[in-house]
Amino acid sequence: MLQGYYRKGQNRPTLTGRTGRRAEARCEARNTAKKHGHRVIGHADRARAAASRQGWLTAGEYLETLGVNARYAAAFGKAVLKAYRENHGTEPNRRGLSVVNGRLRATYRYSNPLDLIAGALAYSRTASLVLTLPGHPVAHAFAGV
Repeated sequence: MLQGYYRKGQNRPTLTGRTGRRAEARCEARNTAKKHGHRVIGHADRARAAASRQGWLTAGEYLETLGVNARYAAAFGKAVLKAYRENHGTEPNRRGLSVVNGRLRATYRYSNPLDLIAGALAYSRTASLVLTLPGHPVAHAFAGV
């Protein structure tokens, strides 16, 4: 326990001197870690997120393969979820963990890449990319159209 001194008119010990400076430094470190762009989670949490997605695809990962900016990942994920609900009539049954802006977030994950392709065709920013991407299964299917 940190040692402190009672000051006049205070009900609890106040940290003074070196102890107070060190406590302020720790508090400042905690506050800067919460700001945007700073790492908050450690290696164990990153490993847990990677293990939860093992063998599954997330909308953000699929968006990276298309080469689209990551800032559209949230809207793209919503389009994939909407297409999944329309095609299957249910919610995706599994949720995975992803590192988003330095924090662990629960994300939907999909076992069938066709669900992601359906969402990509429904989302206006990626529909043209899917059809023109060389080697993509949907591009070959629509090549004769």
